Amino acid sequence: MAKYRNKKPTIRDLQEDIGICIRRILKVEEHITEVITPALSQTASLLENFIQYTGNIDDFVKYMEEKESEYEKKIKNKGSEKRPQKQTARSRTAKTGSKNVKRIRPRSPQQGQGRSTA
Repeated sequence: MAKYRNKKPTIRDLQEDIGICIRRILKVEEHITEVITPALSQTASLLENFIQYTGNIDDFVKYMEEKESEYEKKIKNKGSEKRPQKQTARSRTAKTGSKNVKRIRPRSPQQGQGRSTA
């Protein structure tokens, strides 16, 4: 019977895996700089232009300050708020009594496997 060992990765395998991770990170960075950042700046400039066009800058600033204070309160309350604990469906006791269960001990190599070596 052949013994199976856990195959450990070689240095070359680790280098390949790290290289793949780095390439993926660079792709994500490229996507952020080329797609997401311009879209955010365009959205921000569009919002600024709309606010200036409508002339409600003061109202908008007040509204955003209210929203910010509500958000801060929500964050503070979230940490201090205690949620009721859900009752688990299972009881914490074992379903079979430990006294009635016969424990099976594994055989050690010294005790033999029950085979004769004749």
